[in-house]
Amino acid sequence: MRDINSWPDVELVAVVGDIVHRSGSPEEYAVARKFVEAIHKPQALVAGNHEFMYEDASDPDGRLRRASPGLRRNKLARYQETFGQKDLSFTKDMGKYLLVFCSPDETDGEFLTEMSPAQLSWLTKTLQANRTRPTLVFFHAPLSGTLDHYNRHADRPNYVAQPVDRIRSILEANPQVLLWVSGHTHTPPTNPNFNAPRNWYLGRVLNVHTADMNRPTVWSNNLYLCDDKIVVRTWDHRTGRWLTQDDRTIPLRGL
Repeated sequence: MRDINSWPDVELVAVVGDIVHRSGSPEEYAVARKFVEAIHKPQALVAGNHEFMYEDASDPDGRLRRASPGLRRNKLARYQETFGQKDLSFTKDMGKYLLVFCSPDETDGEFLTEMSPAQLSWLTKTLQANRTRPTLVFFHAPLSGTLDHYNRHADRPNYVAQPVDRIRSILEANPQVLLWVSGHTHTPPTNPNFNAPRNWYLGRVLNVHTADMNRPTVWSNNLYLCDDKIVVRTWDHRTGRWLTQDDRTIPLRGL
């Protein structure tokens, strides 16, 4: 956090969910709020499954228990109240770029990170209204197929953005979407999936995977939005250096 707060060129810090530790209890939200308040830069947040999908208390074996639809709705409201977020879907303008932020908001579904029909409609209309603007989407879960099955969770139905088919149709119809930035799988730069050919969805949308912060080494992805390209760089906060082998450049292709 000290590194990010000290960098003079940071215009926005995007947090891609799972800000609370485990179940989204009032106590966890209080801690999460202090964490976010320690970021002394403009922020944009999306929720993850841990913000709303579980009951406060674990089962007798210490495992998380799925919350009822009503409790999920209450916890999403708690998320919005805690972070002063009026809407679960919103946009930000950064010069010619459009940044789209969506929190998973389907509270009656079976998947951990799912967009509701209303959110899918909003996303469709938002992208249709901005067809000429290079666009980045921030969502907790990655796009289907952008990781291999490197563990029992990666690229399984609960660990990709849902509904898969509808999201694919939306992105197929909107070639201005160049990046999808996700967390959820906690894929670190030490994993070959972090920077791999399969990160490209439809051959043109780069899924940028974000590691968690519960490790001896913390990394941050840094997005440079240039006039003619997007540059993605990853900083190692333990060693204080760029992982140059993971630098990626996405041309705007005339946008």
